[in-house]
Amino acid sequence: MKTLFTYLLSISALTGIAQQDTARYIGPTLSNVDYHHGQLTPVVGVHNIQVFRANREHPEWAGGMNWTYNHQPMLAYWNNTFYMHF
Repeated sequence: MKTLFTYLLSISALTGIAQQDTARYIGPTLSNVDYHHGQLTPVVGVHNIQVFRANREHPEWAGGMNWTYNHQPMLAYWNNTFYMHF
């Protein structure tokens, strides 16, 4: 019985630690979900690079690809360099 109690106590302690690791935003600025940019002020020095635009109607504008969707591009940062793969 003592072993079971120790096991349950350790599980509950680990569960409490895992819940504290959850990231959450508590700042005063909120985005407006009715707009793609959230009506947020742009950050000075930040750049946007569009790497792919799906266009079924004009595939020549999308590098010859006539896809409607292209899911899951992956962005990774390693050794001060961003890598994008899809």
